[in-house]
Amino acid sequence: MVSFLANVQKQASDFSNVNNLSSEFSRIYYIKSRGKIEHVLLIGDSSVEAIDMFLKECFHSDHGGVDKEVVIMRCFPPTEEMNVILNQP
Repeated sequence: MVSFLANVQKQASDFSNVNNLSSEFSRIYYIKSRGKIEHVLLIGDSSVEAIDMFLKECFHSDHGGVDKEVVIMRCFPPTEEMNVILNQP
């Protein structure tokens, strides 16, 4: 009985540790905001300045405007500076 309780306590602790690793930005599935729309995957470890420049170029009117979505996949949550860029219209 004691070993059972110790095992349950360890599993609860492990679950708590895994749960703390999740982020509000984590997604299992990507759901498009509109019907048939193109999307671009931006994967890797780029500087905030490089991502800002890419987004400005990607959504420039010379390249078809804003009829596309960009999905940014990184191993860590966005910084405050990145959040400012992501929240720009």
